[in-house]
Amino acid sequence: MKPWMKRMTSALAISMMTCALFTGCLGGSEAPGSSSGSDAGKKVEEPIKMEAMATLKLGEKDIPVYEFKGEEPLPLEMSMMTVTPEAIYLIEHTHGKDDKVLGKYPYKGDQLTAREDLGEATSTVLTTDGKNVYFFLKGGHLGIYDGQELTKVPLSDNREGSTQVVYGSDQAYFSRSGALNTAGYTRAKIGKDGYTDPVLLLSQKEYVHKMKDERDEVSPKLIFADEMGFYLRWTARHGSKNGQGWTSPIYLYDKDGKEVRQLNPDAGIPDGTEKWAGKKLLVCTTKDYFCFLTTGAIRVFDKNTSAYVGDIKWAIDKRPVLADLGHFAVDGDNHIYFGIWDGKDKQQHIYRMDL
Repeated sequence: MKPWMKRMTSALAISMMTCALFTGCLGGSEAPGSSSGSDAGKKVEEPIKMEAMATLKLGEKDIPVYEFKGEEPLPLEMSMMTVTPEAIYLIEHTHGKDDKVLGKYPYKGDQLTAREDLGEATSTVLTTDGKNVYFFLKGGHLGIYDGQELTKVPLSDNREGSTQVVYGSDQAYFSRSGALNTAGYTRAKIGKDGYTDPVLLLSQKEYVHKMKDERDEVSPKLIFADEMGFYLRWTARHGSKNGQGWTSPIYLYDKDGKEVRQLNPDAGIPDGTEKWAGKKLLVCTTKDYFCFLTTGAIRVFDKNTSAYVGDIKWAIDKRPVLADLGHFAVDGDNHIYFGIWDGKDKQQHIYRMDL
């Protein structure tokens, strides 16, 4: 075992508290994209076995952690990541701060194969439906890559912005600026023709101003989307104009733009568990779980019952791993992928944690 792997294994720690029984499917060691089925007349491909570099605990269940390895080093700087069953995609700063490219890393099991350069990109959008990968190209185009071919669609004069595609569907949520009658948060279908059938859900002119006036909450950011809807993180100023006491509440909106609820990371947690209200959080959902992510930790809830499952804490060389918006991805199963920079070894690593 390499020295950095020993450090990672010894540094990964789990702090669990369980207040309810839960059900869920643990991801096994059979790799996404591998085939265990058979077709008449075809050779059956053996499932690829992956060796966990660490095993954590979620309640009484084991959570394996895998590292993706390849012959080529990963980019020293990456700003966004997304994953399909066949490849990991990274927006990389390989030639300087302002020169970003999209790199494709095909994989089988936990083995990366030769990197493919898909061309210049921005750090505004990188998302996938599990088949097509969508990203913004320099020059005002939406790039749509199906794993083989790249299609370019001009962005409209309404200036589409940050986009989250619901994994396994053709539904996308995105922001728009520009003309006041279209500015705001929008739902549309997405595919080879780009955004189609757009429906404005939250108007910049009306809803965003209403949030400012009634709740003193400003600057919404689209951070995730799933089959339940889309998630915005706001800045709540609480009457302060200088950043003092500001918080970052997250709201879930349904597919029609109706506010469902503010997400509470402390709901149902046992006495003595650290309160996360007020922390700057990200969210993601997997097949069976709803997760809050913050610096060095994940808080896990059962997706169906909303029951608190536990906290996962992880670190490298005793330094908490930063949960950055662009440095994690999900794949429609109970897997979360993380891009982690090891400052001691000066290397970029990508891991998959199976909840």
